[in-house]
Amino acid sequence: DRANAGSLAAVGEDDGEDPAEKRQARGSLLVEMQQGIQYVIQYPIRFAWRQVRDPDGVEGWIHQRMLSGQRTGLVTEAASSLYKRSVTSSTVIAEIGFGVVVVVDHCPKQAELCLVEAHGTKGWLLRGLFWGLYDGEFID
Repeated sequence: DRANAGSLAAVGEDDGEDPAEKRQARGSLLVEMQQGIQYVIQYPIRFAWRQVRDPDGVEGWIHQRMLSGQRTGLVTEAASSLYKRSVTSSTVIAEIGFGVVVVVDHCPKQAELCLVEAHGTKGWLLRGLFWGLYDGEFID
């Protein structure tokens, strides 16, 4: 499975890139994928490598083939409510805990809550209760 594959696995594939350039990119690889660790992509660079940062602030480089392209977040609070609508006065539909990985579907501009999915349940989660967004970032 992708999460358990070493991050160097994609480097050895023949993708038409110059081997010398691949060696240079391989030397920049600082982080290996581990199951359950989430990363934030900072910006793309040449040769399809992405700089990433984990919840502890550790940074490194991962080949884009090792990333799903799906935006996720990591719940950072022990008990976090998922709301039915995008306001905290709406019905709580689920409680999720620390370390739960959520798929981030929508974070409106200047909104307090983001639409996420956790274990098959979609709901609105307070932005400050999960890691995975930059301050002021929004997702359409």
